[in-house]
Amino acid sequence: MVSTYHWVNGRFQEAVEPGRRACAMSPAASMAPFIAGMQIGASGLREEAADILGRTGSLLPGTPLGSGASFLQHALMGDREGALRYATPATEAALQNEFAAMFAAEAYALIGQHDDALRWVRNAVEHGFINYPFLAEHDPFLGKGTVTIAEIRSTSPSLCAVADSSTIHLDRRLTHGETWQAAVAQIEALDSVKRAGATVSVLEYARPSYTGLTYPTKKFYPTWLLAEDHAAVVAGVRAAEQATGRTPVVGKWGFSTNGIATCGMFGVPTIGFGPGDEIWAHTPEDQCPVEHLTLAARFYAAFPLLYLDTLASGSAAR
Repeated sequence: MVSTYHWVNGRFQEAVEPGRRACAMSPAASMAPFIAGMQIGASGLREEAADILGRTGSLLPGTPLGSGASFLQHALMGDREGALRYATPATEAALQNEFAAMFAAEAYALIGQHDDALRWVRNAVEHGFINYPFLAEHDPFLGKGTVTIAEIRSTSPSLCAVADSSTIHLDRRLTHGETWQAAVAQIEALDSVKRAGATVSVLEYARPSYTGLTYPTKKFYPTWLLAEDHAAVVAGVRAAEQATGRTPVVGKWGFSTNGIATCGMFGVPTIGFGPGDEIWAHTPEDQCPVEHLTLAARFYAAFPLLYLDTLASGSAAR
């Protein structure tokens, strides 16, 4: 399956359409939708994935494949009790290949059965799952790091002369756990870079402040991430509920913020909340509805006291 190729390389979004095609071309009571369902779920489309797996489970009740599909379906929906009803020895005995074992590990992790999740990761490795770079480098929440060519410059004195050097600027976005040293090493290891004898370096910011002080700093923006049970996140959810009257979705932004300094560099707990729609951020069409400003102001007014209250209650991590 094409979706499997993308899934094992951590390209979860690219696995979605091939997974859907596999489901459309295969009987619901077969292995294809079982595999595609979990791969689609890995992209974040949990309801769609649960629906696919639920159909397979209902068509094959009492069978290892049907029970396995029902187990994964309930896990994707966060239904711990429902999932564990299908986590029988017979079901586990049927999950005896590296990919099925990884699915089981992810499912157990989703319902908070961490020891079982680790047991199935070991099971996957024992059955031949050797994609260690995927396990080590892919963050299930933030996804993989990215790189793109942002600018190319040459030292040609004119359009009529041959340049004697060229500079290529790469915008490398790091994911959780990556370092700038590893990112530089990855570029240095490219055959094209070696053949050109190119030098790979990280730019520095060294402009003087209004007082004349210059504080050279590498243009390295460390990824930052807080757990969902962190006091700042818990207080943020409470403040958003109070400001908007509904439970917010805790997620991530697809763009950079000053949190790379406060939390990424200095470890100050940081969350993001603001008016407007993310799709317009950092674009020429940046815009914000006026009513969003009012809701955001309510959030900012409520957050400090709720944060102190959350810390005092001891109900959240620090």
